[in-house]
Amino acid sequence: MAEAAPLEKKDMTAAVRSPDADVEFEFARLDIFSSTESVLHALFWQELAEYNGTARPEIYIAVTNIMDGKTSIFDMTSAKDFYGPGGPYGLFAGKNASHGLAKSSLDEKEVVGDVKALSDAEKDTLHGWYMKYASKYPQVGTLID
Repeated sequence: MAEAAPLEKKDMTAAVRSPDADVEFEFARLDIFSSTESVLHALFWQELAEYNGTARPEIYIAVTNIMDGKTSIFDMTSAKDFYGPGGPYGLFAGKNASHGLAKSSLDEKEVVGDVKALSDAEKDTLHGWYMKYASKYPQVGTLID
């Protein structure tokens, strides 16, 4: 997979004109990022498993956004010392790591599990991890249930 191009930030302002009055309202300001080279993939867990730094050189980790229930896939290749084979978080590579992150567990048995059964505190922990990854690593796709 080709490395994604740097994203270019564009400010967009949406405006509407009221049909009853000659007044224009600004109702949204969006920060839009565009790149002609970035492509998001939808992967099944079996496909995600290939992106573990061994079967393929890329390292992907899926993390659920507890706020909307969607699971994003992040490219962790830039942090291969941590998330790659032999790294302290290497057990998350190629997996939906949401359950393990929420439980703050590096136990192989805890990595994958049902996020719906998490406690409120664990959901807060998961949200913190999601926000960290979303701000630090490129999102390359979504996980299909």
